[in-house]
Amino acid sequence: MKKIATLAVFIFLLGNIFASGEFFLKINGYGKYKVSLNNQTIISSSNIFRFFDLDNGSYYLKVEENSFYGRTIYNKKINITNNYRTVAELDKFSDLNIIAKIPFTQSSWYVDHLQGYYPNNQPNCNNNNTFPNGNCNHNNPNCNHNWNGNWNNDWNNNNHNNSGWNNNNDWNNYPYNNGNFGYGNLMNDNDIQTLLQAMKNATFDEKMVSTAKTALKNRTIKTAHVHQLLEQITFEQQKLDLAKYCYDKTIDKNNYFTLYNDFKFSNYSDQLDKYINSK
Repeated sequence: MKKIATLAVFIFLLGNIFASGEFFLKINGYGKYKVSLNNQTIISSSNIFRFFDLDNGSYYLKVEENSFYGRTIYNKKINITNNYRTVAELDKFSDLNIIAKIPFTQSSWYVDHLQGYYPNNQPNCNNNNTFPNGNCNHNNPNCNHNWNGNWNNDWNNNNHNNSGWNNNNDWNNYPYNNGNFGYGNLMNDNDIQTLLQAMKNATFDEKMVSTAKTALKNRTIKTAHVHQLLEQITFEQQKLDLAKYCYDKTIDKNNYFTLYNDFKFSNYSDQLDKYINSK
């Protein structure tokens, strides 16, 4: 009985060791900074900061210029979730944008396995590995059976006609295209609502567009959601700028023409149409 109790305690402690969150921050600005997350502090000249082994809960994120005066440019609470890597960027206006929350598991104290994300923008698929849906065969457009670090020649030569992905339009509309495997995930309704609120808080159109671009940097989006973003913009030129930016990130490009009605003046919708046809 004593051995069982000891084993239970060991398993509990082991679970707590591996149940932790991570926070990655990139500062989009020049200079050197010091970043603190509660009692952890990192100084880096690369402006990229990585915090590990964080318990679930709220943390005070403090960003200071690492200089003689040490001006504080950000000091607010953020939430950390166990088994998630929270990825954020601090823009030049000192606004924090959460750009991804990537689930992961820890198989040991030094190894993380990110769920649905593969390094070097390549699908992790070969004879012994599977893609997230559990299949690794020629019917899956995200991998081929002979993966060796590059797309197999028969896939590049469009010889997968039996898979249903038999033309470029199908492939171009797939949300993991353009090298964004896993990390370039599709914005869902909750993500859009968070982004819309951030844009509303920005007030000015130029800042709204900047906020949207930062949030969409490594994401894909649907046309209907682009429409919601454009509704927040007052000036036509800024609206056109955002519409052009979102086009390459949109998974259903065949619906993009519906956004022409979002412009009050036809010369702006004409410019968007010309931009799309130039692609």
